[in-house]
Amino acid sequence: MTLPTAQITARVLSPTGSPIVGAVMIAELTVDDVYQGTIVPKVVRAYSNTSGDLSINLFPNALGINASAYNIRIQHRSFGTVDYDSIVVPNVPLVSLESLLGGVAPSG
Repeated sequence: MTLPTAQITARVLSPTGSPIVGAVMIAELTVDDVYQGTIVPKVVRAYSNTSGDLSINLFPNALGINASAYNIRIQHRSFGTVDYDSIVVPNVPLVSLESLLGGVAPSG
């Protein structure tokens, strides 16, 4: 069975607005989750392209059975690490990370 996913998009830019190539987004479930008998991948990664854009397909948490969320980390050697905790992915085909965060400040 194929798990449903939502495509999460983001753009990684430097403080001056230049695209950052090769930044990694790591999304990790807060708890193991299952959808119709299929185990949801615990960790998913994506990398930014030459425009600083990245796209990652994540399981919509609302469909799981364990009230999971994602801890999201974005990192690159030029800026270090930015963490966002307990992000819930809606059951929609496409959503920007910015709209998911909805004003949530980085943790840590």
